[in-house]
Amino acid sequence: MVVLLSQQKITNYQDTESGPQQEKLPSNPLNGQKFYQYDEEDNIVAIYDCVNGEWIERKYDYKALHVKFLSALATDLGTVKAGTINGVTINGSEFNNAFTYTESGVTYTGTTTMKDGNVVISRTGSDGSSWTTKVDRQLGFEDSYKAGSTAPARTTRLGQGKLYMAESGVGGYLPASALNPTSWVNLPYASGWTTAENNPCQYRMFPQLDGSYLIRFRGQFAPTSGTIPSGNQQPFGAGGIPVAIRPDKTEFGYGASNQNAGGRLAISGAGNFFYNPETTGQTYCSISGISYYIG
Repeated sequence: MVVLLSQQKITNYQDTESGPQQEKLPSNPLNGQKFYQYDEEDNIVAIYDCVNGEWIERKYDYKALHVKFLSALATDLGTVKAGTINGVTINGSEFNNAFTYTESGVTYTGTTTMKDGNVVISRTGSDGSSWTTKVDRQLGFEDSYKAGSTAPARTTRLGQGKLYMAESGVGGYLPASALNPTSWVNLPYASGWTTAENNPCQYRMFPQLDGSYLIRFRGQFAPTSGTIPSGNQQPFGAGGIPVAIRPDKTEFGYGASNQNAGGRLAISGAGNFFYNPETTGQTYCSISGISYYIG
């Protein structure tokens, strides 16, 4: 079915020789007539004007359209050359961008790809270098650089609360805990023992770059009365060393005393702290002479 519009009046014109979209334009049109062509779904697919006795196809300019929301148009956009697009939601797409830029005398050529939650920026330099930067949905941020085709890659990765760096096949993590300061913690005394010379016995955990901890001690202990007895003494009681800082095997150190001779310090995996003085008559002992790593 086609419609003819002439002199402000609409008249029907039926072409029985062809189907939708293939209908022949009526012969002998009158100036001012319009011809509307439809598809199988009764959508207008073409408009013609009669000018000087001939049919002229007309197109609607975008200025003549008023569409409040693009979502009101149901269509396959195909390849679109766009200017500035503001305030939209785009689902299920892949973005690719090719670029070239010069920095510090080196010209870089590369691509940026955004797909499936990942962003990858790959570029090669005129100096033979290659450089890839990623924002990965699983690994986090990763940056890898090679000064040349045979040069070792330098990789930095930041994700899951850790900073990872690698070069020439050697790499390691910098855990977040290594960047946080720690405090000295008091050790509780067993009955019969106390602090000497206002120097309380304490420990501190120092985070290391490899994820382990250095355990350090400081302070002095003394008996609440008299001198330190001979034999193994436990100023912090049985299992007095906190579980978090216990070594996996017995660690040893030397404890200085008020005398020229001190004694042996030992901390077992069960958390027992022992002091065995070399001489009698000692009034205090320092614990700063023992330290070890855990983890």
